[in-house]
Amino acid sequence: MDNPTFATDLTRWRLSSQNGIHCWRYLTKSDGDEPKQTEVDQYLLGILHHEKKAAGRSEARSFEDSARDGFIFFTRLQLAEGHWACDYGSPSFLLPGLVFAMFITGTEFPKESKVEMARYLEKHANEDGGWGLHVEGKSTVFATGLYYVMLRLLGIDRHHPLASRVRDCLLSLGGATGIPQWGKIWLACLNLYDWEGINCIPVDFWLLPAWLPFHPSRWWVQCHVVHLPTSYLWSNRCTIPLTPLLSELRREIYTEQFGKINFSCMIGYPNYKFYFPVMALDAYKRMYLPKINVAKQ
Repeated sequence: MDNPTFATDLTRWRLSSQNGIHCWRYLTKSDGDEPKQTEVDQYLLGILHHEKKAAGRSEARSFEDSARDGFIFFTRLQLAEGHWACDYGSPSFLLPGLVFAMFITGTEFPKESKVEMARYLEKHANEDGGWGLHVEGKSTVFATGLYYVMLRLLGIDRHHPLASRVRDCLLSLGGATGIPQWGKIWLACLNLYDWEGINCIPVDFWLLPAWLPFHPSRWWVQCHVVHLPTSYLWSNRCTIPLTPLLSELRREIYTEQFGKINFSCMIGYPNYKFYFPVMALDAYKRMYLPKINVAKQ
């Protein structure tokens, strides 16, 4: 997008790295201009002006010259700690989770960070106003629903043109009722979904002997790392108190009134295409919840 609605002065951003942990800081007027912006900062921000030829070197005329120039340029992007910084922004399930966690814990983002998050979403929105699982994907309920809630939590008014387009896209997809499991969990934590509509995530599996081949610790790393916190959240029905903003969101992301939605029916939502049936775990959930759960202690 050539003329974004949201923008900060990119020359004011500075990247710091400590033990591989990267942190962007925006220099205010009171901070002055120090430290100076580095080539790494400018490269990651997309404002580095590439030189036609390196100082003291003629234009590359062979593969070897091009490879050597590329190597020299790459060394200029190496951080003092020895590694290279990079962006990991394409998946649509990362940034919303950060914003939701900050909102739930009452932690504020700097206003400049909020602006750049909104700019990122505006730049990568599809023509229909939504987003896919990644920046090149077609619009889905999952990404569009999470990003819409994220925009509103960042302070974007519901009447803002970007928010209006996203909401129209979300409602055209059926609203957030049929959002997939990860989306349901985040919305339930935000008091925007009912835990009754979420597939069973029993925390009890962690009490099984670790030598069992199906113990969660033996799962693929992404699976067990996600299962541990989500099983705790599901078992404890963790949610935050309702606020005026969350009440507005309840009215904005669904095609019917929140209080009239039968969330328990969403486990078998017809738009889903399950790879494996969930009926057995669902039956376990119905027996499991009324009883005292030792694992939660």
